[in-house]
This record gives sequence, structure tokens and C-alpha cells, in this order.
Amino acid sequence: SRGLGDVYKRQVDLIRRIRMKKAAVLLSQHRFSVSEVMYMVGYSNPSYFSKCFVAEYKISPSQYASKLQSERK
Repeated sequence: SRGLGDVYKRQVDLIRRIRMKKAAVLLSQHRFSVSEVMYMVGYSNPSYFSKCFVAEYKISPSQYASKLQSERK
């Protein structure tokens, strides 16, 4: 049987994925800096935000934003 720890971890992972998806959407709009997006989705530690973003998208937030920018040209 699964313990409460497993339930908690799944909830934390889900919330993190939702926040990273929101960050990706905001970065794709090219209206906000990475720092602004970080705070908008509820992070205050830049290195932790970047670590979570890389875990989800395999690319840093700033690389993600510039990649999208170059694809739009």
C-alpha cells in the first residue's frame, strides 16, 4: 500500500509541473524577464527555479525564451 508520503510527493510534483507549464507560457509571451516569471509562478530562489525548469523541459528558462524568440523570426 502507498503511504501518505507517496500521495504528498505526487501532489508536490503535480503542482511543480503546473507552475513550470505556467512559466513556459509566460516566457513564450516575451513580455517578462526570467526573474519576473520566476516570481509570478511562486519561486523566489533563481537556482531552484532553474533546476525545476530544466528538470521539466531539459533546457534553462533563459535558453527556452531565446530559443522561442529565434524561432519566431
